[in-house]
Amino acid sequence: MKKTAIYLIFLLLVQTNIFGQKVSLYDELSPLYPDTEINKPTSHMELHTAKGGILSVNLLINNLDKKDILDIKNNLSGFFTKVETYRLIDVPLEENTGLDSRTEQYTGKKNPYVTRRAPFDVYEVLQEVSFPIFTENKTEAFNIKWAIPHNISAGTYKSSILIKGQAFTKTLHITTIVHKTTIPEAGYNTFKYTNWFSLKNIAQRHGLKIWSLEFWEMTEKYALKMAEGRQNVFWVTLPDMFDFVNGTPVLQTKRLKKLIQTFTDAGVYFIEFAPIAHRTKNDWSSKTLSSNFNPDMLVNSNEGYLLYDEIFSQLKKIMDENGWNGRSMFHIADEPTDEVVDDYKLFVKHLKKYFPNASILEATMTLGLSGAVDNWCPQIQEYQKHKDFFETRKKEGDKVWVYTCLIPGGKWLNRLLDQHKLRQVYLGWSLSKFELEGYLHWGLNHYKTTNPFSKSVVDHPAVPNTKNKLPAGDTHILYPGVDGPWSTLRMNAHRMGMEDAELFKQLEKKERIKLMEKCFKLYDDYKTDVMLYREVKKTLLKKLDQENN
Repeated sequence: MKKTAIYLIFLLLVQTNIFGQKVSLYDELSPLYPDTEINKPTSHMELHTAKGGILSVNLLINNLDKKDILDIKNNLSGFFTKVETYRLIDVPLEENTGLDSRTEQYTGKKNPYVTRRAPFDVYEVLQEVSFPIFTENKTEAFNIKWAIPHNISAGTYKSSILIKGQAFTKTLHITTIVHKTTIPEAGYNTFKYTNWFSLKNIAQRHGLKIWSLEFWEMTEKYALKMAEGRQNVFWVTLPDMFDFVNGTPVLQTKRLKKLIQTFTDAGVYFIEFAPIAHRTKNDWSSKTLSSNFNPDMLVNSNEGYLLYDEIFSQLKKIMDENGWNGRSMFHIADEPTDEVVDDYKLFVKHLKKYFPNASILEATMTLGLSGAVDNWCPQIQEYQKHKDFFETRKKEGDKVWVYTCLIPGGKWLNRLLDQHKLRQVYLGWSLSKFELEGYLHWGLNHYKTTNPFSKSVVDHPAVPNTKNKLPAGDTHILYPGVDGPWSTLRMNAHRMGMEDAELFKQLEKKERIKLMEKCFKLYDDYKTDVMLYREVKKTLLKKLDQENN
């Protein structure tokens, strides 16, 4: 009798959480830190979605014992697909993003538009785990994700999450409200989105020999992660596709076909040929372009033309044979300036001898490339400053993208680690609001440190050991996990914005803008209230429901 009473008391203590463990759900757009303390636990969340979307929630547990055995189960798979649970890994933020660009030390100005003052650690990386696991810290965070099938019936779906430790049990509840409208799969007809990636880093960070079978298997994992994030454009770095034999460039056709097929099979449609030239000596004031195949060679020289005749003729042959022309675009040189415009235009003419219908996409702030570039890609602050110019270019038949990098900082939208996740969401919204073609970022996996899990702010590679730093999150949005690429909360947020953009596109323009402007007006004029965002998203879905009746 005495043993039974003790056992019943123990069960009561466990259920009432008397041992101090606290468990709470958090919106995936809300910042979470290893030192976050749960004050008012949330045990139920309601999320609205369209068919074809992806949802997730974050889960935080305080006051764990190290090496406790933890188990997390859910019944989401009874309704949804691709149900996955991730452990959230924190990464450091050593310096805040600068008020204008880079980090604060570049100009010495304090940036008030950050989530928190540096230094701090923030939960960011998603490591997929299978339970049970041993806890490693007093506070642990997790992300639970599920996909909404295109063929699911609209309605309300109730699910639960069961968390068990050695001394506590907690049940959380999720209500998923699926609306009638559908988010189209990313592809030919959706907003374009590209993250530039490094094939060499894929090999090196996973200890693989480049072009080996294991390398291609790993590259496929990266391609699938990009596709999941709604990336529908992948770049091809042509110097990686050519080998030089006795001084002559020889296209490695099997290599190029394998790369393109890998991304095509993953669901990434458009081919983006990476820059094949650069400002001579990387000088911003240079008036000439040099070759990315041979930096000592000017592209508009006799030897330059002979080199590119060899390259373009081989590339044209394989593109014609495989029907790639209609899904391809070319870069010439990244970020050309006013000084290099004439040389740039001259080289475009040479390219078009082989590819007369080539679409030229360029990240540039110069306005002097009319007639050479037909896919303009300015930084967001330059687009906003010169919006009238870009609207004119659209009327002339050109298309306009936008991009961000180490610039801009301050209040401008970007996708850096000390910025609200809603900034990444609104990057997607902006494509629909301003009727833009797509978004470009250079940093999928361009790590500039030996361990990106332990260092986020890094030297600018062009000017090391100076105050010119790359801000936290600029160089990459995927991390090199032990078994493949690990995604991030920022990448999820950007994907959400791209999904939303496709939904907003289904509304009439005036109604779309009116609804958007409750949260987002301009690239530096928006609100970071997650609850308000959720209300606007719910209103959007309800409006689309009415149109689908």
